[in-house]
Amino acid sequence: MAKMADQRIGALIVLEGREDLDRHVHGGIELDGKITIPLLHSIFNTNAPGHDGAVLSDGQRILKFGVHLPLSTNLYKLSRGGTRHTAALGLSEKCDALVIVVSEERGTISIAENGQIKELESHSDLKKHLDDFWAEYYQSKTTSNKQWGERRSLKTALAAGSLAFILWLSFAYPSETVYRTYAVPIEYSNLESTSYALQDTVPLQARITLSGSEQAFRTFDPSELIISFDLASEEVEDLELDIDSDNINLPAGLQFFEASPSVLQLKKQYFVPVNVPVKVPVTGTIAEHLQFQPVVPSPEIITILVDTAAATIDSVLTEPVDLSQVEEQTVQQKMLQLEGDSFRLSEQASPNITVTINVRKIQS
Repeated sequence: MAKMADQRIGALIVLEGREDLDRHVHGGIELDGKITIPLLHSIFNTNAPGHDGAVLSDGQRILKFGVHLPLSTNLYKLSRGGTRHTAALGLSEKCDALVIVVSEERGTISIAENGQIKELESHSDLKKHLDDFWAEYYQSKTTSNKQWGERRSLKTALAAGSLAFILWLSFAYPSETVYRTYAVPIEYSNLESTSYALQDTVPLQARITLSGSEQAFRTFDPSELIISFDLASEEVEDLELDIDSDNINLPAGLQFFEASPSVLQLKKQYFVPVNVPVKVPVTGTIAEHLQFQPVVPSPEIITILVDTAAATIDSVLTEPVDLSQVEEQTVQQKMLQLEGDSFRLSEQASPNITVTINVRKIQS
């Protein structure tokens, strides 16, 4: 059933009560086999004949499979569900049978009884309904031997519990391990507090394979996955970062299986502080009646960190000033432009530069 649950294969199981079902159902193939997980697998496999029909059971054995049930016309009772749920409700409206239906879309288990259908939340919930059904329809209500009655009650309870366990294990909680692979972003935190930067060859994502049950994957949001490394804690010359469960925010119920790449090889870039002048480029043409003086940045000198392996730098530029928009003396804020990863600001330096644009009118 684990494979069936993985593939969202639905199922429909009828437990007969006291009333004869023959006048309400039709079709089906005689079986008379003990209820087991492998047998349920084979019946409801999509490649098997009769998988769209219902299984008819007396609680201990499968009497028939591929049985067709009447469909309910009271669709307002079905908040969600397809043909199987409609058929389960339809039979429960016509007789005293208990119908168990598994959703192929959601992998949930519901029961239909006495013209009502309800989605179950747990194995114990299913067991309670089966216990009540057994007690009402399969357990003798009168006996002259008290001990025989007690043994009969125990046998009934064990049968109900066994069936509930088989059904819930088969459909709602598959034991087969599922493996799925996702592209996960890599986060390198606390980079600014270190004396090095990451090179362009450093990967920004990896493919992560997780393992777990289908039930765990159903409630899992892959977009929340992230691989995170705190670079401030690394003290080696050349970094080799292993991707494992310690640096992945794994959700409950899922385990890390493998990663590609499994190891990230990073090389430190060492930086030294250098004082360089700030230059302000200009674009556009100033109005004919105006003349502008050299643009003055503040501060005029800043400290930047330069990679020791990079070429020297003699100045740093700001965003350009558009002279065509200038009508009078004005002060603007411009961002420094540091391209690539060979240069970066020191912790004390601000990326914002105050630019004063001095203009004067030309006397005619």
